[in-house]
Amino acid sequence: MALMQPLVHSAPGPAPRRLAFDGVVFHSPFPWRGCWQTPHYLAQALAELGSPPGLLITPTPRIPPGAWRAVVHWGLPPATRQPNRMALWTLPNWGHRKLRCWSVDWAAHQVTSAARRHGWRQPLLWVFYAKGCSRLVRRLGWPYVYHCLDHFEFGDPAEQRELAQGAITVFAASPLLQREFAASGISAHWLPNGVAMPWFSPASPAPPRPARTRPRIGYAGTVNRHLDYALLLAIARQLPHCDLVLLGPAVSAGMSRQQYQFWRELRRQMNVHRISFRPAWRLAEYIRAWDVAVIPNLTNRWSQCANPLKLWQYLALGKPVVAMSTPSLAPHADVCYLASSIGEFVAQTQTALRESQPPTVAQAAALAQRRIARAGSFAWPRILDQALACLQPPGGPARRPPGPPPATRHAARDAAVSVPTASRATDPPESSDSPASPRS
Repeated sequence: MALMQPLVHSAPGPAPRRLAFDGVVFHSPFPWRGCWQTPHYLAQALAELGSPPGLLITPTPRIPPGAWRAVVHWGLPPATRQPNRMALWTLPNWGHRKLRCWSVDWAAHQVTSAARRHGWRQPLLWVFYAKGCSRLVRRLGWPYVYHCLDHFEFGDPAEQRELAQGAITVFAASPLLQREFAASGISAHWLPNGVAMPWFSPASPAPPRPARTRPRIGYAGTVNRHLDYALLLAIARQLPHCDLVLLGPAVSAGMSRQQYQFWRELRRQMNVHRISFRPAWRLAEYIRAWDVAVIPNLTNRWSQCANPLKLWQYLALGKPVVAMSTPSLAPHADVCYLASSIGEFVAQTQTALRESQPPTVAQAAALAQRRIARAGSFAWPRILDQALACLQPPGGPARRPPGPPPATRHAARDAAVSVPTASRATDPPESSDSPASPRS
């Protein structure tokens, strides 16, 4: 297994800011053992600053097959073995309301107990998922950050609005999400996703690969309901001289019947190869061997609001990227190939494949350097520094939702499903498109 390298200390420029809070709880639905998402990279970068200690909890919103192994697993991965970070495992965040409330109450009990053990006087809660988090926020009573990563598909939109109104800071992963908050009267900061440059670097060590003659087209990420399988099937059939590599776990939950039919047909193609889950710090070993990297997302509201992590990972390795055009990708059309239909996507893939052929080799090398430089401007230490600059100091005013306190508004509903929890800590907390710039 490749050794992990730090994300922060190798970044150029001045040292990142320090967080004014003495403890942080990352509340995320993504387990450490799965594909790494924004919470994992931010927690890793924050932990490497040395202060404050980061605490990540990972209740999953649903229980797909195999999820129990992610919740109750056999040992922590190397990424969690940091002296200043813990991984707190709670019960799954069940879909059933009463079980979900019981799970959130148990998570609040674990969090308050951990905060008391570490003597935190000014803790901060960093929330990445709206469903069920309002109850956790009420139970803890801490200042919190709401970090919106995707279009809110499930749950109650009013819950997300209430969560955003009570946060001291709201982050949106894309300009479109930021505008959605602005339409609701909520000021949000645009905080794009980034890339771990030490892990995704053309100069990083890699094991030798066997010689090959066929071009490779690759996708790295979860194979799930957000992908356009008709598009992938078109690539496999119209480019039979190429190998199509799908790197990542497959999750069929939520797929439509048509998607599942295309997915089954895709797996029957002789030039389609699947590679199971690999840790984030090993993805570059495989992506480096590809000629073209693709982002075959469906064209819908979710993809329009998304800011794909894989875009920066591909660019950091200097790879040609082909993707459907979205508001987040349009500003980077000079370093990737964008399409608006399946036919155009296949044509752009063929154009990207010709980069490595004479007489375009020299131009391709220069373009690869531009891609690497573009990804470097979105390195995680810089993203974290922009996030910390947006957080108010502990003594600053915190925005609260209008009307009666949340605990009063929901007391009757919570009473029916509450379980005994530990009391709160005795010491309450003291009270252009450049990233992280607030827009109205």
